[in-house]
Amino acid sequence: MKLIVSGATGFLGREVVRQSLATPGVTSVVALARKPVTFSDSELLPGSDAGKLVHATIKDYGEYPPEVTAHFAGADACIWTVGISPFKSKTYPWPEVVRVCQTCTIQGFSAMLDATATVAVPPSTSDGSGGGSEGRPFRFVYVSGMGAEPDQSKKPFFSPQYLLMRGETENKVHSLPASHPGAANRPVSTAACRFGMISSPGMAGSLMGSLAKGATGWPTLSSVEGARVLIDQAVNGFYEGKGTLTAGDMAAIWKRISAEEEGKV
Repeated sequence: MKLIVSGATGFLGREVVRQSLATPGVTSVVALARKPVTFSDSELLPGSDAGKLVHATIKDYGEYPPEVTAHFAGADACIWTVGISPFKSKTYPWPEVVRVCQTCTIQGFSAMLDATATVAVPPSTSDGSGGGSEGRPFRFVYVSGMGAEPDQSKKPFFSPQYLLMRGETENKVHSLPASHPGAANRPVSTAACRFGMISSPGMAGSLMGSLAKGATGWPTLSSVEGARVLIDQAVNGFYEGKGTLTAGDMAAIWKRISAEEEGKV
């Protein structure tokens, strides 16, 4: 399958790209970012194929020139990681937070649907590893966060303005295919993945994750685990057919992935 990863140079996006290069079911990785993402030989995982990496460099996540959208043609899925965390959002003007977290998300998704609508999509192979097909949905995996509130009549206790905005973005992601011409050419499915804390791999990250879980009650995953979960959803479809995945769902998916890998050893 052909996978688009937005925010490919970010903390989570870069790990998604790195893991994708070693994922057999992913045949092409379009790294959408403001600069090329690179890996040293020591950073690449066993079985990685660096030849799968395609750079789609943009000036801004709200602008998609033809030389960028050309890379979207035939894509099977997108993992969208671009956003500003609730803590970092305090350091930006609010309109810029909304632009990055919401406007750019919808503009990017729309550009991908436009590419699907105007470019012939090659058929997929029997094992699902080829290009897209009209009968196979384009999956848009949106990285959200725990506490996002889609019900705009409610007021979250913590950071209400931010969490309502993220919830509204989820609503826009889910509703876009119904009104976009690109979705008429091919089925489209969407999922909002509400992570708890995403920590760095290793002991320090594990400690921070444990502290965060103790404070919030939300399961935490490392960037490696989170990336693997997102790729699994893009390749295999959404957990229990859900359009919204909680931190608990994400942890359950990782537990299943780990069990499957242990069974192969």
